Amino acid sequence: MARQTKKNLSLIIWAYHHPVLRWGVVDKGVYHAYQDEVPQLDLGLLPLLHRRGVHPEQLSLIAACPELLGGFASARLILATVNTIAWLRDIPILAIPQDWSHDETSVSERLVRMKPGDSCLHQVLPHYAAPPSISIQKRKKKFTIT
Repeated sequence: MARQTKKNLSLIIWAYHHPVLRWGVVDKGVYHAYQDEVPQLDLGLLPLLHRRGVHPEQLSLIAACPELLGGFASARLILATVNTIAWLRDIPILAIPQDWSHDETSVSERLVRMKPGDSCLHQVLPHYAAPPSISIQKRKKKFTIT
């Protein structure tokens, strides 16, 4: 994909199952799907986009599916990255429903039908499918009065 200066690309982050990131770009109404290995999300997401010819200044919309972004750490890293890009570049960002991922080809049509202010947020928050595995046990102290 040649580098463009116009803001006409929509970035969609679908799913992450370590180390594979499923994502896509809508360019002029045409959806391009990608699957790439990104073993280190903290260092690899932006370089991956650049290698594929996608640059933040080209983006007019960012969409992410929080339910499919893997575990606690990967969801937070991916969403922190795309939320930061959206905030720095003043790009609308939205959470897309999980059921959209079953028919990725219709995504461009759905995104075109959305009005910019409809479902766009200031940030997309993580969604965790599993219950938290952090627990605090309170131990009862045993006292004996003699």
